[in-house]
Amino acid sequence: MIAIKVVLNKVSPEKLFMGSVLLVNGGNYLYNLVLGRLLGPAAYSEAALLITLLLVLSFLGMTFQLGTAKFAILFTDNDLVALKQLLYKYALTFGTIIGILLFAFADNLQQIFHTQSALMFKTFALTVPLYFFMSVNRGKYQGG
Repeated sequence: MIAIKVVLNKVSPEKLFMGSVLLVNGGNYLYNLVLGRLLGPAAYSEAALLITLLLVLSFLGMTFQLGTAKFAILFTDNDLVALKQLLYKYALTFGTIIGILLFAFADNLQQIFHTQSALMFKTFALTVPLYFFMSVNRGKYQGG
Protein backbone atom coordinates (compact mmCIF):
# COMPACT_ATOMS: atom_id res chain seq x y z
CA MET A 1 0.00 0.00 0.00
CA ILE A 2 2.82 2.39 0.83
CA ALA A 3 4.53 1.53 -2.46
CA ILE A 4 1.40 2.56 -4.36
CA LYS A 5 1.31 5.92 -2.57
CA VAL A 6 4.99 6.52 -3.39
CA VAL A 7 4.42 5.72 -7.07
CA LEU A 8 1.30 7.94 -7.23
CA ASN A 9 3.19 10.83 -5.62
CA LYS A 10 5.83 10.64 -8.37
CA VAL A 11 3.23 10.70 -11.18
CA SER A 12 2.32 14.16 -12.46
CA PRO A 13 -1.33 15.25 -12.23
CA GLU A 14 -1.60 15.28 -16.04
CA LYS A 15 -0.42 11.67 -16.32
CA LEU A 16 -2.70 10.59 -13.50
CA PHE A 17 -5.64 12.27 -15.24
CA MET A 18 -4.83 10.62 -18.58
CA GLY A 19 -4.44 7.25 -16.87
CA SER A 20 -7.81 7.61 -15.18
CA VAL A 21 -9.44 8.61 -18.48
CA LEU A 22 -7.97 5.55 -20.18
CA LEU A 23 -9.12 3.34 -17.33
CA VAL A 24 -12.66 4.72 -17.39
CA ASN A 25 -12.96 4.50 -21.17
CA GLY A 26 -11.54 0.98 -21.19
CA GLY A 27 -14.02 -0.05 -18.49
CA ASN A 28 -16.86 1.55 -20.43
CA TYR A 29 -15.84 -0.35 -23.56
CA LEU A 30 -15.73 -3.67 -21.68
CA TYR A 31 -19.06 -2.91 -19.98
CA ASN A 32 -20.75 -2.20 -23.32
CA LEU A 33 -19.15 -5.26 -24.92
CA VAL A 34 -20.34 -7.60 -22.16
CA LEU A 35 -23.77 -5.98 -21.98
CA GLY A 36 -24.19 -6.23 -25.74
CA ARG A 37 -23.26 -9.91 -25.68
CA LEU A 38 -25.58 -10.70 -22.77
CA LEU A 39 -28.62 -8.76 -23.99
CA GLY A 40 -28.36 -9.27 -27.72
CA PRO A 41 -28.71 -6.58 -30.36
CA ALA A 42 -32.39 -5.71 -29.89
CA ALA A 43 -32.41 -5.43 -26.10
CA TYR A 44 -29.02 -3.69 -26.08
CA SER A 45 -30.25 -1.04 -28.52
CA GLU A 46 -33.29 -0.38 -26.34
CA ALA A 47 -31.12 -0.05 -23.23
CA ALA A 48 -28.80 2.31 -25.10
CA LEU A 49 -31.83 4.36 -26.20
CA LEU A 50 -32.97 4.80 -22.60
CA ILE A 51 -29.46 5.77 -21.53
CA THR A 52 -29.37 8.36 -24.31
CA LEU A 53 -32.73 9.78 -23.21
CA LEU A 54 -31.43 9.99 -19.66
CA LEU A 55 -28.35 11.81 -20.92
CA VAL A 56 -30.54 14.37 -22.69
CA LEU A 57 -32.56 14.87 -19.51
CA SER A 58 -29.39 15.18 -17.48
CA PHE A 59 -28.54 18.38 -19.34
CA LEU A 60 -31.87 19.82 -18.22
CA GLY A 61 -31.41 18.48 -14.71
CA MET A 62 -27.96 20.04 -14.56
CA THR A 63 -29.65 23.43 -14.83
CA PHE A 64 -31.45 22.82 -11.55
CA GLN A 65 -28.36 21.33 -9.96
CA LEU A 66 -26.02 24.19 -10.84
CA GLY A 67 -28.59 26.84 -9.98
CA THR A 68 -29.15 25.29 -6.59
CA ALA A 69 -25.42 24.94 -5.94
CA LYS A 70 -24.72 28.54 -6.92
CA PHE A 71 -27.40 30.07 -4.74
CA ALA A 72 -26.83 27.67 -1.84
CA ILE A 73 -23.48 29.38 -1.41
CA LEU A 74 -24.89 32.92 -1.61
CA PHE A 75 -27.98 32.70 0.60
CA THR A 76 -28.35 32.53 4.37
CA ASP A 77 -30.46 30.05 6.36
CA ASN A 78 -34.01 31.37 5.88
CA ASP A 79 -33.46 32.47 2.30
CA LEU A 80 -31.82 29.14 1.50
CA VAL A 81 -34.78 27.16 2.84
CA ALA A 82 -37.18 29.26 0.76
CA LEU A 83 -34.98 28.87 -2.32
CA LYS A 84 -34.78 25.09 -1.93
CA GLN A 85 -38.56 24.84 -1.55
CA LEU A 86 -39.05 26.95 -4.66
CA LEU A 87 -36.52 24.95 -6.68
CA TYR A 88 -38.03 21.64 -5.53
CA LYS A 89 -41.43 22.93 -6.63
CA TYR A 90 -40.14 24.00 -10.05
CA ALA A 91 -38.13 20.81 -10.54
CA LEU A 92 -41.07 18.58 -9.66
CA THR A 93 -43.43 20.62 -11.82
CA PHE A 94 -41.05 20.57 -14.78
CA GLY A 95 -40.26 16.89 -14.27
CA THR A 96 -43.94 16.03 -14.04
CA ILE A 97 -44.72 17.90 -17.26
CA ILE A 98 -41.87 16.14 -19.08
CA GLY A 99 -42.96 12.80 -17.60
CA ILE A 100 -46.57 13.31 -18.67
CA LEU A 101 -45.45 14.21 -22.19
CA LEU A 102 -43.21 11.14 -22.40
CA PHE A 103 -46.01 8.94 -21.06
CA ALA A 104 -48.59 10.44 -23.44
CA PHE A 105 -46.35 10.05 -26.48
CA ALA A 106 -44.90 6.65 -25.53
CA ASP A 107 -46.69 4.92 -28.42
CA ASN A 108 -45.36 7.50 -30.88
CA LEU A 109 -41.84 7.11 -29.48
CA GLN A 110 -42.14 3.35 -29.87
CA GLN A 111 -42.98 3.79 -33.56
CA ILE A 112 -40.25 6.37 -34.13
CA PHE A 113 -37.52 4.29 -32.49
CA HIS A 114 -38.91 0.88 -33.54
CA THR A 115 -38.81 -0.60 -30.06
CA GLN A 116 -40.61 -3.78 -29.01
CA SER A 117 -43.05 -2.01 -26.69
CA ALA A 118 -43.99 1.40 -25.39
CA LEU A 119 -43.78 0.19 -21.79
CA MET A 120 -40.12 1.18 -21.50
CA PHE A 121 -41.00 4.80 -22.32
CA LYS A 122 -43.90 4.78 -19.87
CA THR A 123 -41.72 3.37 -17.09
CA PHE A 124 -39.03 5.93 -17.88
CA ALA A 125 -41.64 8.71 -17.82
CA LEU A 126 -42.67 7.77 -14.28
CA THR A 127 -39.13 8.28 -13.01
CA VAL A 128 -38.48 11.67 -14.61
CA PRO A 129 -39.93 13.82 -11.77
CA LEU A 130 -37.76 11.95 -9.28
CA TYR A 131 -34.69 12.62 -11.45
CA PHE A 132 -35.28 16.38 -11.40
CA PHE A 133 -35.94 16.28 -7.65
CA MET A 134 -32.60 14.50 -7.21
CA SER A 135 -30.90 17.16 -9.35
CA VAL A 136 -31.94 19.87 -6.90
CA ASN A 137 -30.88 17.66 -4.03
CA ARG A 138 -27.41 17.14 -5.56
CA GLY A 139 -27.07 20.87 -6.07
CA LYS A 140 -28.00 21.48 -2.45
CA TYR A 141 -25.19 19.22 -1.24
CA GLN A 142 -22.77 20.49 -3.85
CA GLY A 143 -23.22 24.11 -2.80
CA GLY A 144 -23.73 23.62 0.90
